[in-house]
Amino acid sequence: MNSRVVLIHGLGRTSCSMFRVSRYLTRHNFATRRFGYSSRRQTIQEAARKLNDFLNDWYQESPEEGKLHLVTHSMGGILARYCEAHDLLPHVHRIVMLGPPNKGSEVADWFNTYLPRFFNLVLGPHGPRLGTDKHSYPARLPQTINHETAVIAGIRNHLLFTRWILPQPNDGVVSLNSTRVKGIRDWKAVKAGHTFMMNHPYVRELIVNFLRKGSF
Repeated sequence: MNSRVVLIHGLGRTSCSMFRVSRYLTRHNFATRRFGYSSRRQTIQEAARKLNDFLNDWYQESPEEGKLHLVTHSMGGILARYCEAHDLLPHVHRIVMLGPPNKGSEVADWFNTYLPRFFNLVLGPHGPRLGTDKHSYPARLPQTINHETAVIAGIRNHLLFTRWILPQPNDGVVSLNSTRVKGIRDWKAVKAGHTFMMNHPYVRELIVNFLRKGSF
């Protein structure tokens, strides 16, 4: 059974945000590595090439162990989809996406409309490209995912500011409907917020189930 997992953080975060879920997976007999990229400075093309190299290097260390799995958070899922669209995931088997803005986020739309300079200053070039308009990253990606993929969506909003921006239900950043994409094998809504979804006990259980069995 494939037991190697690469964890990919979201926008404005670092690989440290995936430490606790990495430790949990290690306790459940998965070998893990956390992939870090500069989400505020690197282009998505640069991050994708870096991820491709990271995956290739680990795979080539022991190709007899088989393909790798991915666990992504937020924009990490969009990065994985970008890599898939450009044939940069040849050694990947299963993917679990946590709170992915697969159809974009209305929060990004709001900031693009009312506070674009602030948004770009805080989150760099990627924040404005995660909206729902036709020029966003999600809109420009293939609308079907081909890898064996599951999505975990949050339905608890701890961010008062975004409650009147997002359609209900949502996780504070991404609406429930926006997490969906054609081709996914399994999907589950969990009472968790976006920012720390990866640390929710039930979310971790679901991740392990899917990586082992291909379903929740």
